[in-house]
Amino acid sequence: MLIATRGRHEFFEQEDVKDIRRNPIRFAGYSIGYKRGVDRRWHASVRIAPDKYLRLKSYLLGLAAHRSVENLMEEFRHIPFEPYAPVRRQFLNILRAVNRERKAAGYELLPVSVLRLRRRIVKPFALPTSYNESETEYGLGGRSPL
Repeated sequence: MLIATRGRHEFFEQEDVKDIRRNPIRFAGYSIGYKRGVDRRWHASVRIAPDKYLRLKSYLLGLAAHRSVENLMEEFRHIPFEPYAPVRRQFLNILRAVNRERKAAGYELLPVSVLRLRRRIVKPFALPTSYNESETEYGLGGRSPL
């Protein structure tokens, strides 16, 4: 993958170049695009990829009228996606659909609190909490990663 700003170059004429604004990058179950926000400015947009989203929604809808509130709460807690703004909207859409199914079946509805709506802060260059400076330079018991 090569990311480039707009401009004129023979590379763009020789290669099949896709624009992230029209063709989002798909990685690790996410769809990463670049969209115009409500403020009319361009922003990165990270959401669950459409196929993964539909599979997750279908799975949870299949459980909606057959599982207890506690069991469904556990399922929602184990959704493996970080809640970026578009992902939060997808989570809420799934929850609404599950609650519609449960209501039609006469079951107790799930509260919004089952969803993790705050992202975990990850410091990619911070040392792990279990890091011990007395270990080898690479933390590999004397084996070099090279």
